[in-house]
Amino acid sequence: MAAVMLWKDGTEDSLVGSVALALEWRKAGEEVTIVVTEEALAALGGRGLVWSDGLKDRPARIALLKGARELGLSYHRDFDARWTEPAKLLAQASEQGVRFVADPIWVKLLGVDGDLPALIERTDAAGLLRTLREASPLIGGF
Repeated sequence: MAAVMLWKDGTEDSLVGSVALALEWRKAGEEVTIVVTEEALAALGGRGLVWSDGLKDRPARIALLKGARELGLSYHRDFDARWTEPAKLLAQASEQGVRFVADPIWVKLLGVDGDLPALIERTDAAGLLRTLREASPLIGGF
């Protein structure tokens, strides 16, 4: 059984929280899958991530980046640690065994299949239902 998280908010803070928790599961030896859907899928498909209203000011983002570094998350740009690079965080999680799966229904609704990063697995509805059915636990939105 694998833990499954649903990542639906197209925000950077939601990405960081989801990946941080997934990596903690991996450290504990657990399998984990993040199902990417709705706004998060649109963001990865080219619309870009935004910040939640309560975290979009510069001091909040700097604090988040500092905390991410302290947690061992690779989330800052190499040339300037004050800026974020979500692709690095996705790659780190993938390299450490976190599986990312695109929700096939939302892929079709948004028409983003060809625009998603390669590390996001594609599946059909039956594959997604199997992943969700076998989840233990299943966490919706984080």
